[in-house]
Amino acid sequence: MGDSLQSSPPRHHARRMGFFLALNAVALGVILTVGVVLHSSSTSRYEELLERVHEQQVNMQATALKLEQASGLLRAVDVTDKFPHPIAPPAPDASLSLEAQIAELRRMTQVLEALPHAMLPTKFAAKYVTPHKNQVRRGTCWDFATISYLEWSYRQNGVQKGFLREDEYVALSEQAYGTRVVNLCAGPVSSPQQVVCRVAGDDFWNNSTEGGESSALFYLEDGLKNAILPESICPYIGEHGPNETFCDGMEEAIRVNPIRFEMKKMFTYYDDMTAKRELVKQNAALDLSTSIASVTHYYPCIPAFYDAAHCAPETCTLCPTTVTLTTCCVPQFSIKAINMEGEYLHDHSMTYLGGHGMLMVGYNDAFLTQDGYTGGFILKNSWADGPTQGSHSIKWWLQDISDWEERTICPNSNSPLNFYACGNAAVNASLNPSTATYDAAFKPCADPKIEMFANVSKQPLHLNCVDEVQCRSNATYFVKNSTDYGDKMYKFCLWEYTLATNTTRDLCLKPNRLDGIAKVLMPRVTYANDADLCGFYFMPYETLRAYNARYKGLRVHSFDMTWDDQSYLANKAKFPQFDYRHLEASTRTQRQADFPGPFPYAEHINYHETP
Repeated sequence: MGDSLQSSPPRHHARRMGFFLALNAVALGVILTVGVVLHSSSTSRYEELLERVHEQQVNMQATALKLEQASGLLRAVDVTDKFPHPIAPPAPDASLSLEAQIAELRRMTQVLEALPHAMLPTKFAAKYVTPHKNQVRRGTCWDFATISYLEWSYRQNGVQKGFLREDEYVALSEQAYGTRVVNLCAGPVSSPQQVVCRVAGDDFWNNSTEGGESSALFYLEDGLKNAILPESICPYIGEHGPNETFCDGMEEAIRVNPIRFEMKKMFTYYDDMTAKRELVKQNAALDLSTSIASVTHYYPCIPAFYDAAHCAPETCTLCPTTVTLTTCCVPQFSIKAINMEGEYLHDHSMTYLGGHGMLMVGYNDAFLTQDGYTGGFILKNSWADGPTQGSHSIKWWLQDISDWEERTICPNSNSPLNFYACGNAAVNASLNPSTATYDAAFKPCADPKIEMFANVSKQPLHLNCVDEVQCRSNATYFVKNSTDYGDKMYKFCLWEYTLATNTTRDLCLKPNRLDGIAKVLMPRVTYANDADLCGFYFMPYETLRAYNARYKGLRVHSFDMTWDDQSYLANKAKFPQFDYRHLEASTRTQRQADFPGPFPYAEHINYHETP
């Protein structure tokens, strides 16, 4: 079977992962050797110990080099960069105290532990990640992040044991999980469960699912290990109110529920480098909790922008130091510091928005975002795609798929950058529209061939106006071109065509963020994002660090857990005491998307000579 969008990274990344794990084992052996010798030897053996550690160090470097060269990834590597004199270890000073000798050994141990980071693949994604779901407008990201982790873990275990097919998964119930956690948190203020559940900013201790923690899966395990229910028992209710904790028949369903897990331990990491290492080391998805922000963007304070929708002279102020203008006004307050492609960002003007939970499924060190950040994490989010928000597939963030292939899966039709451009004449320098005539430069936009190109590329061509202040509702619009402008904004220049008079004019919208442009122009035809494969976002390393430096709150969890064999429909006959009907109803197949090359509709064909 070909690689799916949830498939493993290319082979050389898998090889590097193998090298990484092998070297981890060597490093662990060295560290254990050091610990044993320190515990049982006197200072007279210090020189021998250093020589042994040094020998292992050189062996590790040589092994890494040979493995890399044998794989064809590297032709030559100078492994002595970090170790200027690898041949001759420093002679021990007999006058050194035992504490100094131990300190030196600890330093060398740190060097050994640091080596694996250099051996991490440049990109990685976990397999068996289940499809995206929508939390709607409730504060249940923690619930969705936890269920995403459980669905992934359950699926991985099931596939590995042969209980599930590669493309098969079970949808678990966020509604039931949130309700169960709230019930388990109930009790007197001084009770152990209230101590666990009373976290600043959360409300799940107060009979509400608005705000909670993924770590509850570990702390409340005893009440949860047999209470993870299939989605069909309690479908999610997206509205606020008394139904937040409604799950009819939940207690009876738990009594006959076959799904059961055991939790051995929870591990928590507090920095991005460790999270990267653990993704690869465990070959797993991880649970992420982080602060997120909102961002204010600035216009130049010039007469062209003096209107109520954008800015007024009396609101002008000095520009931030990062914007090369004299005075600025505030045209748009972004609710979330995120662009329409699902890329997080940070800025000089960001303010705290709150905490958010997602599933960390991978990373790519080389991906460059629209806002100029390189490298970051691939995250499964629980927000819906819509008129001002989009997302992508895992393979897009891995850069394992072409932009055309991605548009057949996650077209993000509402994003102005995905509108098909035509009739690109010289940029109209003025924001004032030209005279209404028929311009011959518009003709390509009316060409059936251009319409065919747009359709096959899954890019909207015909645009409707939804903002009478900037355009006309009785006209059709076409993108001529777009350019960057000011504080992370875009200037879109358009063709306007009026069918009734057969006239055209060209004009440019006032610069705005992409979501602002999307509130002015709406595609006449939109293509839906594939719910099985889209829903993934990208958090640059730099942005995650900026959020944590400013607002704190970064936590990445992994759970050492096992699933009983009774938890799977394939074993139904062995456990007649359980009710498998809801498990069967919640078992689904995830669509795969395999492409043999960069063109999504092309195939390798047999040549037939035309008679």
